[in-house]
Amino acid sequence: MNNAVFGKTMENIRKHRVVKLKNQWEGRYGASNYIASPNFHSRAIFNNNLVAIELNKSEICFNKALFVDTDSLIYEVQCEDVYTQIIKNYLEKFDTSDYAPDNPYNLPLVNKKVLGLMKDECNGSIMTHFVGLR
Repeated sequence: MNNAVFGKTMENIRKHRVVKLKNQWEGRYGASNYIASPNFHSRAIFNNNLVAIELNKSEICFNKALFVDTDSLIYEVQCEDVYTQIIKNYLEKFDTSDYAPDNPYNLPLVNKKVLGLMKDECNGSIMTHFVGLR
């Protein structure tokens, strides 16, 4: 895993809690009503006029991506043979370690997991479908 995955992307929304600060006991929005609710978790009494009530979330909305890969780029290259014209000529800029040892392009398997290098995620296969979101 690299440091492109951090912060809001990795937070566990199942662990989110709702905290209500109440200064009255009775009434529709009073502390007794929240304590009696089925999603009550705990409470903390600060003084006679202030209570914090922690509630479990009643609904969980999964509105974040579970994994975001921010270092992927997709290029459309229009040339006769990208493997001989670009990759072989600039082999020091590519990670070719995941190709088959007897690949049809005769590329050497070099630069395994070197940061900052370009990598063919399809390992020589031709990409026929692409789905881009936003």
